[in-house]
Amino acid sequence: MDELFNWLCFIFMWLMVFGVVLYYIGFVQQKYIQHTLLLGTIVLLSGSVIWLFGGFSVSYFGNLQQTIFFD
Repeated sequence: MDELFNWLCFIFMWLMVFGVVLYYIGFVQQKYIQHTLLLGTIVLLSGSVIWLFGGFSVSYFGNLQQTIFFD
């Protein structure tokens, strides 16, 4: 059940970030829309990787010594 909750939070985080990106697209000029989408995607992917390698181990193990690679 906890794993399902984590996946739901992860999916909703992705949706919220893209929602914010789409909101900010309304403020930029036509020629910067692609750059704004790319920047939002980079932020989303880097945040996901940081969570996978750092936040996950801190929240479940309490330290950064035990990552997903070590048992």
